[in-house]
Amino acid sequence: KTRLLTSAEYHQMAGRAGRPQFDKEGVCITLAPEEVVKGIRDELKAAQKELVDKAHKAGMADIASGTLHNVGNILNSIKASVEAISDILLSNPMEGINKANMLLRKNSDNMDDFILNDKRCKKLLNYYLKIEDPLKNSMDGIDSNILRVVEKINAISDVISAQQAYAGIGGLSEKVNLMDIVDDSLILQSASTQRHNISIQKDYQDIPPVIVQKTKLIHILINLIKNAKDAMEGLPSDKKKLTISIYMKDLYAFIRISDPGCGISPVNITKIFSHGFTTKKTGHGFGLHSSANYMKEMGGEMWAESDGENKGSSFIIKFPVITETEKTNHDD
Repeated sequence: KTRLLTSAEYHQMAGRAGRPQFDKEGVCITLAPEEVVKGIRDELKAAQKELVDKAHKAGMADIASGTLHNVGNILNSIKASVEAISDILLSNPMEGINKANMLLRKNSDNMDDFILNDKRCKKLLNYYLKIEDPLKNSMDGIDSNILRVVEKINAISDVISAQQAYAGIGGLSEKVNLMDIVDDSLILQSASTQRHNISIQKDYQDIPPVIVQKTKLIHILINLIKNAKDAMEGLPSDKKKLTISIYMKDLYAFIRISDPGCGISPVNITKIFSHGFTTKKTGHGFGLHSSANYMKEMGGEMWAESDGENKGSSFIIKFPVITETEKTNHDD
């Protein structure tokens, strides 16, 4: 058996480097020159950096995939609005108006006789009296669908902008406003929450900034929003409400994401953060586990609360806020 010495051990035993050395347990000690130790450390640092880069790229790919999915859902909504406009135009009463006007033109030279003696004149007048409502309904339908198309195009722009805001971010910690990141995560999931008729209730308090890794936090929030959506799947539309609170207590900032969905049994309340554990039929058990690890890496905490199955649940993440001294040091 052999082991490498630290730099300090090497210097202490440098005078005996020519002879094999043994520790008290009889294990042979191989003296490692300082440049060898340095080389190994450099390799470990390079390997660590490569792993971080790969994790970041995998995370960006996940966000990009989610963005494409959301954009696809929004485009489906735009397609439905365009088809509705097309149907309205096809059923537009203009064809009937054209026929009525053609009849009037044919009798324009003899209008008095047409009005007094032609039975078609009475029908024509009744037609003009009744055409107002269909025309108004058609125009209202076209207007509302055009507004919906504009709204959805703006939503696509917002989703892409939110995705691009995180595309180039690495693993560096930085000072952020939690409200901004929560809103970005909601934008990235907007198509999905709207499609599932989930209403969003925000309860934001004005709190100091925190130090986080933005990419990791956005992953955590997106994962929690997705889980809440799944938890409310069996509820009627009027019960699907996602509540997101941001508040401060002592010197800590909190984000609480709550839903009235399927809840969590007492047996599983801590298991849900274990690697590979899932209660979903199609789940892989990595989301909450990686989210909890991300929180530890950022110096925060994460836990779940629930009164039991079918009683809803809340997921809370906690960060230390930046004190005035820390704020000054960080800005410097």
